[in-house]
Amino acid sequence: MIWRVPHTIPSFIEPWAWQRSSRSRRLLRSLNKYKKINGLLADNKFENNDVGPLNEVGSVNKFVISIPKCGTTAVQRGFERIGHQVIHAHNNPTTYEAFVNGNLLQDAGISLETLVRFRRRLSTEPIHFFFGYREPISSPFSRSKRYSIT
Repeated sequence: MIWRVPHTIPSFIEPWAWQRSSRSRRLLRSLNKYKKINGLLADNKFENNDVGPLNEVGSVNKFVISIPKCGTTAVQRGFERIGHQVIHAHNNPTTYEAFVNGNLLQDAGISLETLVRFRRRLSTEPIHFFFGYREPISSPFSRSKRYSIT
């Protein structure tokens, strides 16, 4: 019995080649998005002490993410006091509103998740996330003094 080796690629390999090209297309799209983010951060100054150094996202290792009014600004300030750069955000709309030119971020489709992914591409240093929350009963108690509720 003689075995013949085909000189062409079998048809069952073609789908893998298509997937590889699909992956490379996705990679190219993400690289273009990261170039867009890099250009936007280089051309514009995003300044707000409550959010942190958004233009220096490549060197930020700590992200504090929470719902509003749960005390995470104290966490952010504590890290800043000991010399760490921190980005503190609640959600995409409040982050856009925090900057005078936040509409540029919104129009470009740059979200907090996109910034974290961008940061991961720039540095191999670990990223530390701090998530804050407030128990439902603690919110009325903390506001009781302000509103004179006894």
